[in-house]
Amino acid sequence: MLRASPLILIFVLAACRGGGSDTGSGSDTGSDTNTSTNTDTTEGDDLRAEFEAHYAAWQSFTDTPRVRLSSSMLPRVSHPEYVAMIAMGDPAVRFVMEKLAAGDIAMNYAATQMTGVDVWADVPVNLDWSAGGPITSAQDTTQLWLEWWAVHQSDPRWNP
Repeated sequence: MLRASPLILIFVLAACRGGGSDTGSGSDTGSDTNTSTNTDTTEGDDLRAEFEAHYAAWQSFTDTPRVRLSSSMLPRVSHPEYVAMIAMGDPAVRFVMEKLAAGDIAMNYAATQMTGVDVWADVPVNLDWSAGGPITSAQDTTQLWLEWWAVHQSDPRWNP
């Protein structure tokens, strides 16, 4: 039985995703540096299409009774399509924020993983249960993300 080393598997996966090293002649046509606005729009459209394809496949999974009726978020956030959305990185954060604004609270985890931001870090938590208790619901987290996005959405990191 043939066994592949983890290093080889990583290289193969990186090459499939376009992240492998260039072993060609070393000549560069410079096409990456002469990107037109039209190409940027196409790339942005392609990125949105990729995100929406992952999201639609993930939604199909979450719409199954086994997942929909479960109180656990683990099956939702560990699904390969959800993980693929997170792996899209910074350029896809704006799509996650759109889903949050539309009410999809399951995107809170994706936002945290993609940005590395803890939106609760500077929020004083009210532990006085007589005053309504702590603010810790998923809807509250979504609201904090949308407030964060209102401040940070023009950052070039999120809008390549």
